[in-house]
Amino acid sequence: MNEFLLLNPTQPEELSAQEQYALTPCYNRCGGCSLFPYKQIERAGITRGESFRHFVVNQDSRKVSAQGVRLLCALTRRQNQMLPRDYLNKYAWPESTIVINNLNVAIYDLRIFLRGSSVKIENHRKKGYCLTLDE
Repeated sequence: MNEFLLLNPTQPEELSAQEQYALTPCYNRCGGCSLFPYKQIERAGITRGESFRHFVVNQDSRKVSAQGVRLLCALTRRQNQMLPRDYLNKYAWPESTIVINNLNVAIYDLRIFLRGSSVKIENHRKKGYCLTLDE
């Protein structure tokens, strides 16, 4: 299994060994996974819908792709931390050949899905993404 380093987005070139830790891709099936951080996103006004791909944002029921759920899981579990693009690709598409633009499109779709909530996804150009929850 591949390992990726999570880097501090403020000074990625000057990290000590204590500031780095390994991340591994997720191979769980999202529908029955207990790792999804529902409690964290509920604080931002997003609640679970009728299935693992349905959520309610500001009383509006919305559906997200399976890869979107996986990305939301990874980003929320590591909120306020920049996750590298390579890691997010492996996390969202663990058993697939990755097309370079897949992650960009999935993040764009997630941003549309999250509109109206206090959840923001920040881009760290050519490095990765960071999710923030404004409570």
